[in-house]
Amino acid sequence: MAYYLYLLIALTPFLAVSPLIKWHGVPTGIIYGGLAGLFVIGTVIRKPGILKWKKIRKTPLAIPLLVFFAANVLSTFRTIVLGGFKAVHLSNLQELAYLVFATVFYWAMVNFIKSKQKVNQSLQAFLLGAAAASLYGLVMFIKTLAANNFSASDFAAVRLYGTAGEPQVFGGFLITILPLLAAAILYRLNFIRPLFYYPGAVLLLLALTATLSAGAMAGFGLAVIFLLLFIPYYNFRQLVSFVLIFVMVGSSVFVLSETVSPGYSAAFKTVTYKFTARIPSFDQLRDHDDNGMDGTYKVLQKSESGLDSIDSGYLPSVRSKVERSWFRAALWDMFNSAPVLGVGPGNFGYLYNSFRPAGSENPPYVPKPHNQYLEILAETGLAGALAFVWVLLGIAGIFYKSWRAANGENRKLLVGLAASLLAVGVHGYGFGILVHIQVWLLLAITVSFAGITNRTSGGRYI
Repeated sequence: MAYYLYLLIALTPFLAVSPLIKWHGVPTGIIYGGLAGLFVIGTVIRKPGILKWKKIRKTPLAIPLLVFFAANVLSTFRTIVLGGFKAVHLSNLQELAYLVFATVFYWAMVNFIKSKQKVNQSLQAFLLGAAAASLYGLVMFIKTLAANNFSASDFAAVRLYGTAGEPQVFGGFLITILPLLAAAILYRLNFIRPLFYYPGAVLLLLALTATLSAGAMAGFGLAVIFLLLFIPYYNFRQLVSFVLIFVMVGSSVFVLSETVSPGYSAAFKTVTYKFTARIPSFDQLRDHDDNGMDGTYKVLQKSESGLDSIDSGYLPSVRSKVERSWFRAALWDMFNSAPVLGVGPGNFGYLYNSFRPAGSENPPYVPKPHNQYLEILAETGLAGALAFVWVLLGIAGIFYKSWRAANGENRKLLVGLAASLLAVGVHGYGFGILVHIQVWLLLAITVSFAGITNRTSGGRYI
């Protein structure tokens, strides 16, 4: 059963990162869900006692997660009361079904991973899957560059998709494990063989860089800063070897930009632009003759952002930055319209045009919120937001208790796991994180390891 779980974890980037991608006509998410369901059934057969309520409520985070699910159900019920069953969309049911699936899978994993060996082997499987997916992504990336088969309008450079349907989705997957690999190099952790440290880190970091995902890069950057704060855990030699990895990746990107794909220099400037440039006010956009994105770009050129010399290669970043500001404004207005229970899980895309700010364009697609925290607040109201805060406080409490009980080596691994969760959390400001199963996998492994640390140190999990 253990090796089945490790295989399932290793297959995550291929089957679950973008679950709507089809394999022989079947969505890969359905395949992954079936495989995960078999694992849950197998775990219950092996340990039938975990089905007892007394055991369930003692599973770390079980109660706040159940309350969070209840808040989503109540929000959906509010939608039915106000608009009848015809007001319920497929996305509402998908959100609830996925939350059930992810929570049950998390619960089964926490009850199955009860030894340090299983934690280490789960992390090894995670890294193996990430490395294989990154290698596949880089091969396809190089083939695309060699064929010159890409649109210059896309960030002025080709982006790496990996095994996902979107670059930022694959970037989000990579940062669930890359900070932990960085911790392994910096702190000399022993959950993987040192031989894999450097090639694995270079492979994953190159793949992350090629996604040009600003949110994922920001998450990883802050995770690295977090790791560097724990100075007693590394020495000068370890720090130098850690820095060399970034030098190697940076040099590779420079060579790429100077030879195969000159647009990469401009592409990285557009990523920087996302963090530094100010966007025009809604009044500026509304009063402009052209309310389309080209008009927005012209307003930006004339603004006080110091971007008078900006060229059209920035247009995709302009679109992303401005459009996401519209999404945040709409999310806040949705919350104000239904502050207690929200407008319903999964309803953002259907309600966006009713709440989008004046001066914004009508998107030709169903938009995504691109902010996990405001999405929870808007769609489930204060009930869901407070339940989610309870989950976050529960995670913080788990780390605190385990930190007090852990020894030096276990503390280093705890810091690495915390860095990965931090990266995911930062990415959540610009992207959805709860809808990706790798986040739940990381959380389950972290909670399992924290529980093992408490038990082996004589502590008690509460």
